[in-house]
Order: sequence, then C-alpha cells, then structure tokens
Amino acid sequence: MPIAPATNTPRPRALRATACATALLAGACQGVPAAPDTDATTTASTTASTTATTATTETTTHGSEGDTTTGEPTTAGVDTSTTGEPLPSCEALPGAPPPVEVADVLVVPIDLTRVAAELRFDPPTREVVGRATLEFRSGPVEGLPVFDLRQPIDRAVLDGVELPPNAIVAFTPPSEVTMLAINRLLAPCGEHRLELEYHLQEPFEDDPTSFAWADDAVAWGTHLSDYLAGRFTEKWIPGNLIHDVYDLELEIAVDGGAPHEVIANAPVIAIADNHWTLAFPQTTGMTPLVQLCPTASVLRDEFAVDAINVLVWRCELWPGNADDVALFADELIAALQFGAEELGPYPHGDRFVAVLLSHGGLAMEYPGGTVTTLDAVRHEVFHSWIGRAVRPLSQRDAWFDEAWTTWAIDEAFQAASLAPDDPPITLADANLWTRGTPYESYDTGPALLSALAAEVGLAEFRALLREFYQSHTGQAVTTEKFERFLDCRIGGGHVRALFHRFVHGQDGDPPPPPPEHCDSP
Repeated sequence: MPIAPATNTPRPRALRATACATALLAGACQGVPAAPDTDATTTASTTASTTATTATTETTTHGSEGDTTTGEPTTAGVDTSTTGEPLPSCEALPGAPPPVEVADVLVVPIDLTRVAAELRFDPPTREVVGRATLEFRSGPVEGLPVFDLRQPIDRAVLDGVELPPNAIVAFTPPSEVTMLAINRLLAPCGEHRLELEYHLQEPFEDDPTSFAWADDAVAWGTHLSDYLAGRFTEKWIPGNLIHDVYDLELEIAVDGGAPHEVIANAPVIAIADNHWTLAFPQTTGMTPLVQLCPTASVLRDEFAVDAINVLVWRCELWPGNADDVALFADELIAALQFGAEELGPYPHGDRFVAVLLSHGGLAMEYPGGTVTTLDAVRHEVFHSWIGRAVRPLSQRDAWFDEAWTTWAIDEAFQAASLAPDDPPITLADANLWTRGTPYESYDTGPALLSALAAEVGLAEFRALLREFYQSHTGQAVTTEKFERFLDCRIGGGHVRALFHRFVHGQDGDPPPPPPEHCDSP
C-alpha cells in the first residue's frame, strides 16, 4: 500500500516483558540485527528475555485499540491447562517469533489451523456482534498462548472451559502494539480450541472509516493496512502474525433492514436474505478483502482483461467524493496488463475485485483484489504480483514488496541511487515480533534497487527480479532469501555490502558468506 501518515496508540499494557519494560515504555526496545545472510528466525533476539525456538524461514507450512477483558495477570499460581490432544511432535512455524519471558513464565506463539467467525450487523441499533472459534496447536515450549484481536472480548471458552474475565490480558511483546495472552499454561504440542464472543467497534481513533450507517442499512469493509501495526484481519477477527497460514471461514449477517450485498476476494455464498458465508482456505491475516453494502447503494462495472474477470465496485453509502467508475476501470486495465508484461501471468486465478474508495481513503492490496483510490491503482495492482503472490514471510520482510512496487510503479524504475557513505538504514529489523512497515521502505528501498540496477544494467536487473518472482510465486520469502538470490546472481559482493548497510542497518563491511552460500535453494 502507499504510505499514509497516522498514529497508533497501543492498548493498556498488562503483561510485559520484564527485562524490556523500561525500553518498551520509551518505545525503544529493538531487536538485535541478524547477519545479512542468516535467517532471522534462527538468530533474532530481543532485549526482552526470550527462549529461542529456531526454525528455518525458507519454507512455509500451514500453519483494537479497544480494551480487552481487563485484569492483571497473576503469573504466580497461573492456572494450568494441559487439555487438548497431544501431538507426536511439533515445531515452531517458520517465521514465528521466539517466546518472551514474563515474570518467570513464557508467552509463546501458537499455530492457527482454522478460524471460524461470524459477524452479525444490526442497523437499527448500530450494533455488531462477533463470534469466533480458533483451532490452534501449541508449540514446542510450555507457555501462555498469544494471539490478537483489536476488539473488546465479552466471553471466552478454552477447550470447553469458560474463562474468567481476567484470563485474557494485554501482552506487550517487543513490538509496536500489544497482543492478547491467554493466562493459562499450555503443555507443548497440544491441539486446542478457543471460542470468543465480542462486540465490534471502530478499533482505531485515527482511522474511523470502517462503518457507514443509515436507518436500515450499513456499509462495512475489512480495510486492512500493512503500514500501521495491528491492522490486518485482527481488526475484526482473531488471528495471528502474518507468518501463520490457516483456513478462515467467515459468516456475515445483517438482521432485518434493507437488502444488502457482500463482495470479497473469495467465493461468496448467499444462504438466506442478508446472510452469507465466505471461505478463505490457506490464508494469512493479510488476505481477506470483504465489503458489505446496501444493494441500493452499489455501483458496479464488470469486464474482462485477457482471461481475468474484473469487478469494479463502489458503495455510495461511504461519505466523500470518488472518481468515476469508468475512469477507474481504464487505469485498472493498464495496471493488470503492466503486471503481466513485467513479471508474468496474473497469479490469482481468473478474477480480480477492485473497490473504489472515496478520496482520502487508505488504499490497500489483497490477493486478487484491491481497495483503492484512482491515484493508487497501479501501485496496488502491482502488489498482486509482488506482495501477495510472492509475499513476505514475516512483517520484518515486508519492506521488499513496498520497495519493489514503489520502484517499478511510482518511480518508473528511475529512483535516485544510494551513495556508499549514506547513513545506515534498517529496513529489515531482526525482531520477528515487529508489526509495521518502515517508512524508509518507500524511499531507501527503491534507491537500493536503483543502486543494484546501476551495477548490472536496468534491463538485466529487471530480468533478475522477474526470475526471482517466477521461481517463488505462491511462496512466502525472507529478506535473506531475496538478498542471497541477488548476491549469487550478481556477484562481486556489491549486493551484500548494500544490504548490510541499507537493509540490516550495519556500518562497516559485511561478514564473508559461508562456503555453501550459493548452494542453498
């Protein structure tokens, strides 16, 4: 997505990493940078006390700012739950952050396998009720499981046992925003089920654009964001960090009121009037594009671009002016054609959904779709290739898709290059808990690519990027994999020097690569 300034006020902090508490309060808890050609999952540490759980990040397996239920955790005498079917073995997911020690217990990542959620809208009362069931696996280390939801929770049931109001608490990892920890120790390698009930509200005061209400109608959209932390699916539905891949089933209902319709970048099945189901198999928190609108307020245009069936859609209930749908379609056609010419065939089947926002809305890319304004169309569509077909494994890797897209689209491959003595910049923080995309991704990132293009020639470098894309389509990749590919194709150490200084933020010379550096897949 194009960058847009905003603030991000974290929730009250209840669980806190003890060794990092002072630094976190000052917003200064930083990860220790990884060596440029070593996967951050195996080397990253934080100034918080952590227990490392290593896993290669080179492959992918499946895997509110509003108040949560309140209550200070009592880590002395924490209730223990060892329910759930034990698994014969388990390991941390590639890209998962390490556990964090809090007052002698560990807060640990989970592996989501399935989320089933229902959102029920009531226009007369302007109330939205959410229900969700999370099926997850505990990892190789005993601890308090952590997930995220930016909405206040009314009720929680873990493995059939109702939890008291203080059992889900805000947890501050070494990151930009809080997450939620279940104040129950789970034994390693178990399968668990968490059921939640909650009420939806605007989760961020600086982004009050998710709902538009009328007397008998409502417009709503997922409106995700990768630039600001905590604004993926967890805005509305409980989820995990973006390394985790799981099945998402979503049910949407509007009680009474006018006829509505739902569109999404997934099949939408109407099961009754104003009642739909959607399935997102093998998804991440970056995936779901969902829009709800009263039928009388919908504007649409449908056409084909080569073999792609395109739907352009706008909900007139959203306030503010918007560009003409037909003008928007012309830009969209050009953007889809450019992506195919530059990198290869469209990678998301035969359908693309484009939602036209009012001016001032926050544009965003999705697999097989975009929610955007006219001036951001080409940027967001290119992300269907870079960002959502070849995607970052963890948020610390998300700089590369913004750098690549900005360089290709906004800079037309002509960004100013970097000088070797420019100050070091960190684009890929080694901290795997990080949630935001650095501002510098949009300027230092394109400058880095221009510097590499100057080394081998623009046409040759674009061909190398095309090769990387085509060999990794459908995969989640790390910064280190991207760096190693370019280093082994270009040679001469120039890639390693640039990444050392302007991606990993290190001064001086990079360490030499290991002997097998270019033998890795």
